[in-house]
Amino acid sequence: MGTKYHKNGKNGRLTAQERRLVNRRLKVIKLAKKLGSVSDACRICRMNRSLFYRYKRRYEKYGMKGLRNLPTTPHHSPRSVKPEVKHKILFLAMKNTQCGCRPIADMIASQGHPISHETVRNYLKEKGLNTIAERQILASQRQDKLIFI
Repeated sequence: MGTKYHKNGKNGRLTAQERRLVNRRLKVIKLAKKLGSVSDACRICRMNRSLFYRYKRRYEKYGMKGLRNLPTTPHHSPRSVKPEVKHKILFLAMKNTQCGCRPIADMIASQGHPISHETVRNYLKEKGLNTIAERQILASQRQDKLIFI
């Protein structure tokens, strides 16, 4: 079963700071169980109750690993441009060298892939083709063949 928790440091060992943090979170969970009152345990340990329940849920689901800090990197980027849309951007930009980013975005949107002109501009800029002049120069150099960068 894959989890969203990662290994820290070498060999997956916790740093001293992470160990203290995990122990503090575990201490509050155990204290709440001992006292029979989450409010009292949170007051004693100066922890917000909503945080307590978050850590308790993670502890019950993942054990000690659940009390670690979560990685800050996203697991996926749902708003990223799909490869087939990137291909269409380049194809349309090289086929219609006189078109700006708005018409290219409109053409792609008419094919069922809504995309903003800013996204088209950013992608073409990344490829060094953000101006009409740059696209025309590349198209004239590669008249017969469309080779994508």
